[in-house]
Amino acid sequence: MLGPESRVIAELSDDRLNIFYVLDVLNTARTPIDTGGPLVISLPHDARSASLLQGSSFQATLTGGRITVTGPFSPGTTSVQVGFELPHQGPVAHFEQVWPAPLEQVTVLVAQTGGLDLQSPQITNKQSGTDQGQNLLLGSGPPLPAGRPLALDISGLPYHATWPRNIALLLSACVLSAGLWAGFGPSSRRRAA
Repeated sequence: MLGPESRVIAELSDDRLNIFYVLDVLNTARTPIDTGGPLVISLPHDARSASLLQGSSFQATLTGGRITVTGPFSPGTTSVQVGFELPHQGPVAHFEQVWPAPLEQVTVLVAQTGGLDLQSPQITNKQSGTDQGQNLLLGSGPPLPAGRPLALDISGLPYHATWPRNIALLLSACVLSAGLWAGFGPSSRRRAA
C-alpha cells in the first residue's frame, strides 16, 4: 500500500506547473514481501520532463512515463519521489493519476503562488496555511482503492490568450493569398499574353 505520508505536491514556477509525487510504498510485515512483480505507476499522458528525485529508492526506475519499483519490499517504507511538468492551455490544469496500490490517505499540497486553487472529488477537506513563509493549500481525503483514479483540477493558473496570435496568423495568410492572387491570378495571365 502507499502509506499515509504519500502526497502529491503542485507548484507554479516561471508559469510552469510542476507536479511532484512523494510516495512511500509501505510494508507493515516483519519480513520482506515479494508482490509477484514490480509496482508500475504510469504518469499522466501529458506529463513532460519527468525525473526521479533525490531520496528515491534504488529499486525505482523511470523509463518514458512509467515508474517501475521492483521488489521484494523490505519492512517499513520504500521511498519513490518523482517530478514532472504538467502543461496547461488555460487557467485550469486537469490530470488523473491511477495508483496500482491502495492509497492510505489522499493528501495534496498546492503552493498558492498567484492564488492557485484545488478541486477534486476525492478531496473532502481543504485548509490554508503557511510553511516557511510560503502560503499552502492542503487538501485531504479518505483512502483510495487501487485502480481508482485521483482526479485533480488546479485552477488560477496564468495563461496567455491565443487570440492575438491567431488573428496575426489569419492576417498573414490573407496578405499572402492576396499577393499570390495578384502575381499569378487571371489579370497577370492576360498581361503576359
